[in-house]
Amino acid sequence: MNETFPIFYNVGPELTLGTRGQKASLSLNGSSITLSGPTESLTLNGQHFRSITLARPHKVGTIIKIDMGNESLFLAVRRLAIGQFVIINYVSTMRLFEKLSAVSAGPSTTSGIKPRYSLARKRLVLLSFALAIVLVAVAIKSIGNQ
Repeated sequence: MNETFPIFYNVGPELTLGTRGQKASLSLNGSSITLSGPTESLTLNGQHFRSITLARPHKVGTIIKIDMGNESLFLAVRRLAIGQFVIINYVSTMRLFEKLSAVSAGPSTTSGIKPRYSLARKRLVLLSFALAIVLVAVAIKSIGNQ
């Protein structure tokens, strides 16, 4: 099954704040991936991936690091890219990480990143609990006034 993701990527030994990324489109074709950019196309086999890591460098955005031996491929699914300014699609990046982990011959790690929805779920439970307490207090007060 072919699935395509709009990505922002860089190939190199490390990722720094001065790193220049490129826009491309990533296609998953069974056990290989194809990066199709405006100037070049790159096909990589999943068996050559030593490891895949989900990371959050500088606490700014979530990226996927694919270690291929002498260099690494850093990528993230983009929602919007204007020049070097990129808004990352967190949910699609997590989905792509899971799909690449299934294709990879090496191990996959998440570098201690916890899904964000767990924090949202906790907030929703606390909000619901606080609302229930307020409703009970209003009901008790209205019963006392009768």
